[in-house]
Amino acid sequence: MLFRMMPWRLASCTGRALGWIWFHLIRIRRRVALENLEIAFPDMDERKRKRIAAAAFKNMALGAVEMLRAPSMNRASVEKQFEMLGLQHLNKAMEGGKGVIVVSAHYGNFDLAACAAAIHGLDVCAVTRQQSQKGINRFWMQVRQACGVSLFPAKGSAWKISRALKSGRIVVLVIDQHMPPGRGIPIAFFGKLASTIDAPAVLSLTTKAPIVPALVTRLPNGKHSLVFEPALEERQDLDRKEQVVWITRRLNQWLEDRIRQYPEQWIWVHRRWKPLGPQL
Repeated sequence: MLFRMMPWRLASCTGRALGWIWFHLIRIRRRVALENLEIAFPDMDERKRKRIAAAAFKNMALGAVEMLRAPSMNRASVEKQFEMLGLQHLNKAMEGGKGVIVVSAHYGNFDLAACAAAIHGLDVCAVTRQQSQKGINRFWMQVRQACGVSLFPAKGSAWKISRALKSGRIVVLVIDQHMPPGRGIPIAFFGKLASTIDAPAVLSLTTKAPIVPALVTRLPNGKHSLVFEPALEERQDLDRKEQVVWITRRLNQWLEDRIRQYPEQWIWVHRRWKPLGPQL
């Protein structure tokens, strides 16, 4: 409630200050972020990697403040805060009547973008994990649902997801978290193998729903740019297993390219390159 009552400029400054405190004083996950940046940018100057990490922490803290203010969002505020680009690509993908799999990542304020898209009028379903802290998890779920986002748990929702796609809805999946053995496939990410979710590829091949990559970027003026890109093209010359690998590799490369453009926008605190373990 406090952050909703604050003028935006004060709330924004507070969020960035909290990010500074997190990175420089509290330092939780700071080492993980710096280790990940060293994997991704081994030739980069260490001071520059630290600047990127510090900026990423500020973005994450500011994103949390924005989510605390999200219950007051409406159509007018969404139009003021968000640029939605590439909607023609999404609309074209929707024409097939098979629904659309929107592939995204923990980049920019991805949760706020889902809320904004739903308020804008898009029929958004998000596949989500549970937060370990019950209070935070309850708030996080309630805010997105109040904005019109339908939520499916990451486990045990295959039937619901398929049904949503068959109904012509938009299902959002993120692809940038480590997957345990048997639930992902090893794909190069910044030159190092990372266990990557293959659900977008499997779902697309099963339901014939096209895949539309999309990311939201925080702009220097404080607004957000949500960009939908053209749907991935099909490959008829590959068998199913080869297509799964090809699609997953394409999506990983797409995300890597976008992170290279604006590395401070990504969530470097996640252990993306865990040991792969035995592969099936």
